[in-house]
Order: sequence, then C-alpha cells, then structure tokens
Amino acid sequence: MYYSNIIMCFLTISLLLNLDNKCNYIVTGSQKWSTTDIRAKVFNNGDTILYADSDSLWQRANLKKLPAWCYSKDGRRVLYNSYVVSDNRSICPEGYRIPTNRDWALLLNENGGPNLAPSRFLNTGRDSCSEFSIYPTDSRSVNGSYEFEGCAVFWSSTMVNSRYSYIFMAEDLTLTSQTPDGTGCAIRLIKRN
Repeated sequence: MYYSNIIMCFLTISLLLNLDNKCNYIVTGSQKWSTTDIRAKVFNNGDTILYADSDSLWQRANLKKLPAWCYSKDGRRVLYNSYVVSDNRSICPEGYRIPTNRDWALLLNENGGPNLAPSRFLNTGRDSCSEFSIYPTDSRSVNGSYEFEGCAVFWSSTMVNSRYSYIFMAEDLTLTSQTPDGTGCAIRLIKRN
C-alpha cells in the first residue's frame, strides 16, 4: 500500500519548487499550481484589504462592494469575497493569477476526473501524498454565516452571468457554479505561462 501511494504521488505531481517570491508550486500535468491557498491581507500596491471578522462587518463590506477577507470557521484558511478577485490592485504574487474554470477543469481531468481527483487533493486526515493538499473547511455566505463545512470552495476568475464562478470540492465530487459576490471562498493560484 505504501509503495503504491508513492507511485501515485509521482504520477500526480511532477515537481516541487521554491520560487524566489516564497511561493511554492507543483507541476501537475501541464500546469503549475501553488501548493497552498493565498493568505494575502494587502493588495500588491500595499493597500489593506478589510478584515471582516464579524457577521455585521462581512455584511457591510458586501453591501458596499468592498474587498474583504476573513478566516474560515476553524481558522485554517483565509476566505475572500469576489470584490478581492475582481480588484485591479491584485493579490497575486508576480507570475501568478487566479485560475479560470478551464484551468480547474484541466487540473481535475489530468488527475482522474472531477469525481476522483478531489480524493487525491483533499487532506481528510488519511494518507494524502499530494503536495497540492487541500484542507476541507468551509465557505462564508453573504450574510456572514459559515456553510459547506468539510468541503473546499475556491474562487475562479471566470465570470458567468456577471458573477464569478466558484469550484466546490468534496471528497468524491466537484462542481462549478456561480455564487453571490459576497460569498467567502479561498483562492488557490496558478502560475502564468
């Protein structure tokens, strides 16, 4: 069993590198993805992103369409509203961008498809050999409550019907959908070609 997990790791992930800007990425298939969610609290120009730690602050930021972040309920992840995703000041380190729906689909398809790939990436406490390890936590609704506990929810930079898409990942399922702009989701980055 241990030997087969090692082989699976090498098939899934080709390389782990440390970049000068302190971002780690993996090569999986034809893509280079960050190994962790972004945890930026400021935009690239130095402007602070509003920390909305209470339900009322989260609601207020969304009503005013202000970029905001918060921690997930368990404190493991940083969640952002879509106003951070759309802000031209950007939170992405140089050489990175927020992935599109197409990027996510390619990642999943190159790693067993949308129903198998999540089990390789989600770190549920069992053996996880992937450097792309994703800790399932939750997301935050527009009103500030936490939802989708035990799942991973990421922003996509793809807009559909004037809303940004998100990727919902559970242990054996992946969905792509649209969500209200004030929803709090994590952000994983992809390296620009």
